[in-house]
Amino acid sequence: MKAAVTELGLVISLIYVDRLKKVLSNMARGDPDTPFKIILSALLVVKKFIEEDCVGLNRMFSKITDGLYSVHDINTMERSFLGLLKFSLYVTDKDVTDYIRSHQKELQGVDLLKSISNSAMAA
Repeated sequence: MKAAVTELGLVISLIYVDRLKKVLSNMARGDPDTPFKIILSALLVVKKFIEEDCVGLNRMFSKITDGLYSVHDINTMERSFLGLLKFSLYVTDKDVTDYIRSHQKELQGVDLLKSISNSAMAA
């Protein structure tokens, strides 16, 4: 089972993670799987925010993790993630362009993002 995430969705997920980093204390610590939970939550929130048909999405994400996380766990991760972001999910075209420009070096060689980067740089 796969969750199709668009290139734009991946970039927006990274923007959400970046926003989360800005609100967390430098002293914040988590479990060894916290980075995985964060990116999973970011992808889930992006899919729900961008797509209108999100019925059963948490169940699907639980299955994608091969049962590592239950639907209850996914629900908890999503609520925590949204709470930390204060439900600030709006991302402008400029936010995307700025993110790609400021992370060009890290994103270099990632074929998945080249088309976004090229169109964003032309804008």
